[in-house]
Amino acid sequence: MKILWFTNTPSRAADLLGTKVYVGGWMPTIEKYISQKEDIQLGIAFYWNVKKITQYFKDGVTYFCIPNNNIYRKIINKLFNKIESESDIFYYLDIIKIFSPDLIHIYGTEQGFGLLIPEVKMPVVIWIQGNISVYNYKWKSAGLTKFDVIRYSSKKDLFLRDDFNYQAKRLEKVSEREKRIYKYCNYFIGRTDWDRRISKVLSPKRKYYHCDDMIREEFFSQEWNKKPEEVLKIISIMVDCIYKGVEVICECIQIINLQFNIKINWTIVGLSSNDIIIKLLKNKYRDKKIWTNIKLLGLIPPEKIITNLSDSDIFVHPSHIENAPNSVDEAMLLGMPVITTFAGGTSSLISEKEGILIQDGDPFSLAGAILDLKDNYEFAKELGKCARIRAINRHKPEKILNDLYTIYKYVISDYYQEK
Repeated sequence: MKILWFTNTPSRAADLLGTKVYVGGWMPTIEKYISQKEDIQLGIAFYWNVKKITQYFKDGVTYFCIPNNNIYRKIINKLFNKIESESDIFYYLDIIKIFSPDLIHIYGTEQGFGLLIPEVKMPVVIWIQGNISVYNYKWKSAGLTKFDVIRYSSKKDLFLRDDFNYQAKRLEKVSEREKRIYKYCNYFIGRTDWDRRISKVLSPKRKYYHCDDMIREEFFSQEWNKKPEEVLKIISIMVDCIYKGVEVICECIQIINLQFNIKINWTIVGLSSNDIIIKLLKNKYRDKKIWTNIKLLGLIPPEKIITNLSDSDIFVHPSHIENAPNSVDEAMLLGMPVITTFAGGTSSLISEKEGILIQDGDPFSLAGAILDLKDNYEFAKELGKCARIRAINRHKPEKILNDLYTIYKYVISDYYQEK
């Protein structure tokens, strides 16, 4: 069975390309397991800075680099707020012709890969990552308004279109493209009630299969056992985005600083001082006490993520919208006490037996939940213990491998029966 993936990252080809990829870290794990099955021949296609389609081979996997180095097109896209050209479909079709897969597996609808579906006569399944249409809708009601973005962004960022209002306009176009892709596709893989329900609305005749994500193997080998200290250590993991709730962290810290004599050290992995959201929020929240409580680590490798998680008292995920955040899965797998927003698909990952769920955009509830865990270490420890049990059962590699392999066979069989 020949399977061709279209992905947003190079997965395990990163070493071949001489780079490090710190996002989508679960993908190399699932690639490792699926490529080891004797009757699977795997190909992986992704954008890279090359002039023509380039092939690499490693451990039985064929990697295809899709050209993405046209500087003139990038400038035009930036100036006129265009998304990727549909002419890229010809690259996709060329790769399909070279590899001749039995099934095409597309990771996510953020890119235009799904536009190839009407052009091929073979089964295509999309594994839902997030949903741009919902993110676009939620963006408009996130914690920062359009006026906030204009008021607190630097003139340089506004001029260079490195601001969130520019990103919001682009997101609208990507959302429209995504809706077309949903109409084209008849097969979806998901892992939450949220993505199952959304796919039913956007693609009413689709067939939906459940498969959980594989988590990086490093997170199985350690267990959280942090003892309380004088300084309360909180950690979050997020990307440079307006709907991840970074402003809620700022407001929560401000509330705790004003009303309680508590020393806080809030580490944020994935963000640095050069990111748009941080520059904007530093202009909005000028209280220096907030920023002395926040430590920005930027992108770091998994072993350092585990070290920082293990050294923290509480994991907080304050996002306004999500599907199934891997950072929450990882914290649960380590057995940490978790506070997360009841947003998108998070309630499919964690219940009140395993963590604390709060309303998104509510810094007061977040502050209260933090205090609950700080004041009752045994309660926090029990939540983490239950979270670890659920996460270990959910993310067993052998189970996920079997589920995905079975889905592949179902989709191929169903596609040709329908024909």
